[in-house]
Amino acid sequence: MSERESSEPSLDEALKHARQADRAGRIQWRDRIAAHGPEAIDAVAPWVADAELGAFAVRVIEATAKFGESDAAIATLGSVLRVAPTASIRGDVEAALARLQPFNSKPARVATDRTRLPEKAGWSWPGFKETDFGRVAGTTWRRRSDPGALVPLVLRPLLALDSNFRSYPIYMSPEVHIADADRYLQGGEWKQGWRASKLVLYAHGPTTERPDDVPLVAAGWYIEKGTGVDDYGPVEPTQWDWPRVLDLLRDKRRRAPLEAAMSAHGLLLGEYFHGRFADVNQTVRFVGASEQGTLVLRDEDGGATGNGWDALVERLEALPDTEWYDFHIWKEWPAEQAMTMGQPFAQREIVPVMTDLARVYLDVIHHIPRRDKA
Repeated sequence: MSERESSEPSLDEALKHARQADRAGRIQWRDRIAAHGPEAIDAVAPWVADAELGAFAVRVIEATAKFGESDAAIATLGSVLRVAPTASIRGDVEAALARLQPFNSKPARVATDRTRLPEKAGWSWPGFKETDFGRVAGTTWRRRSDPGALVPLVLRPLLALDSNFRSYPIYMSPEVHIADADRYLQGGEWKQGWRASKLVLYAHGPTTERPDDVPLVAAGWYIEKGTGVDDYGPVEPTQWDWPRVLDLLRDKRRRAPLEAAMSAHGLLLGEYFHGRFADVNQTVRFVGASEQGTLVLRDEDGGATGNGWDALVERLEALPDTEWYDFHIWKEWPAEQAMTMGQPFAQREIVPVMTDLARVYLDVIHHIPRRDKA
């Protein structure tokens, strides 16, 4: 190790110095923080909501692009735009996005560089801790490169299926999206993160606003349906995965791997009602599960409202075009089980679910929609 490397402050030390510095002196810490990549992004993203530190945080996030984190920087800046407390900081965010994705109109890349994980990433993860649930501050499990993180343990087997998978921690939420980088950031358009479906990891639990929420771990596949009339529309297969998923559900042959995964892992589909999803206005209002080999849809009271995949497709097709809906396919575990199992929880419980769903997800994003001849 060189003398310079050994004298460099740790991320925590650099963050402390930056917070204590005045505005003129703070900028000298930008690159020294940004060099820590995903960990730096996780650390400073909450600062964007601070009127004093917000502008500096934006500059740190943008600077991580110089250290190979361009996609993560774009995704994070897009997610924090709504919480910027002043017009000036919002302008900083928009200007940074414009520099990272010039004109916001570049064509989708054919392929990104293969996601590379440090050799030691994930192998020191001790398992979930009680303090991981319902919060972000003080947690490490969402990081991609940290030896003490969960994400690398899940991402490695997914990279064996497709080298373009990448992870994206969600701003101020104990959640991670894992998705094909080109699909998730198509053409450098940060709003694509809403249009694209994604594999997800959640550690939801009690919050200040919802102190009675039950802590749990969830792993699954998250698909959103837009309104078709705002900045995120129209809902068509070029950018949106919603119509592509419906195509798969209609096709008995293509959905067979999903049916097998539902049965093998005891997956649920429909309304995921935990964490930030607990307060949505528009809900699909059913949960489906495989019961003795048949998909059964049940309402909020547990009553059966439909049987079979045709019934599911019919319900989804009937959702109003002008309303936004969230749809999950997932498995959840009590926090106590996850904590008790420690690190083996990742390989024994999460990875089998994620790899089986990843195969279906890859079919959806790579499948070219059929176009009927005129």
